[in-house]
Amino acid sequence: MINAILAANIDSSGVAYFFSILYEAREKEDSEKLLKYVENNPESKNIKRAISEAMFYVRKKGVNKKLESELFLKLINLDDKVSLNLINSFSWRMSELELNLEIALQKINYAIENVKDMEQKHMFIDTKAELFYKMKKFESALKEIKKCIKYDSDNEYYNSQFKKINNHI
Repeated sequence: MINAILAANIDSSGVAYFFSILYEAREKEDSEKLLKYVENNPESKNIKRAISEAMFYVRKKGVNKKLESELFLKLINLDDKVSLNLINSFSWRMSELELNLEIALQKINYAIENVKDMEQKHMFIDTKAELFYKMKKFESALKEIKKCIKYDSDNEYYNSQFKKINNHI
């Protein structure tokens, strides 16, 4: 941890304090100290890292899906320049948890509108199809997955998604 502080080229007790919390959280695989740090230090430059690490431990334990979803939402809302891949990860995870589906749909729509790479765009469209599927909007899900198949008709995953969705219509 000292090497990490030195590598950051910052001589600060605040940084040392954060790294001591981070080290203890990693040792105990415990999110509580990190969550308290976030609560008590809302202006810290270490908020993203603290939330991300806390979310990792919450997910690993697998007992508080609501907290995991809240942390993930907080993480992607921290700044305006969140990566489109992180938005896709959030949206897919919400489909798995079956939480925040409407928010995830809004976020993935933003990602679809802003992505340039066509392969990536269709991965995002697949996520949208999965969200519609979990929302039991099977016609909308089918419409989206058909876009993926039109783009890459040989893709086994897209074809299996089509079959899964089509079985509910």
